[in-house]
Amino acid sequence: MTNATVTEGRNDHWLVARRDAQTGIESLRAHFSGHAYDPHDHDDMLIGYTEQGVQRFQCHRSLHTSVPGRAILIEPGALHDGHAPEPGGFTYAMLYLPQPWVECAARRLNIAGLGGVVPAFGQTLVDDPRLT
Repeated sequence: MTNATVTEGRNDHWLVARRDAQTGIESLRAHFSGHAYDPHDHDDMLIGYTEQGVQRFQCHRSLHTSVPGRAILIEPGALHDGHAPEPGGFTYAMLYLPQPWVECAARRLNIAGLGGVVPAFGQTLVDDPRLT
């Protein structure tokens, strides 16, 4: 497991990132105030949740607002940004699941017809305590 901590020279922006060398799964826990990040995408599937504050972001040409306990689901290639619309910012945690790992895990489930399926989520935000 590799670790990284970045504060960007600000006390209202911080992040802690870890990567599992065996699976390639990365975890990120971060806090941002105001502007968090510009539009970007990932090759991985993202599954996370808002821990504290209000997180607002564009994804799939829609504006999403996540609050504590709400799960965030973003598929590979989905362009998204992020900002904190309220004072105090937001804290969130995210898992970055590499597509090869997801494909291997899906094959282990042995579900007929699953081969060749493009990873996608039905919703970007989900209120599911078991998932968060």
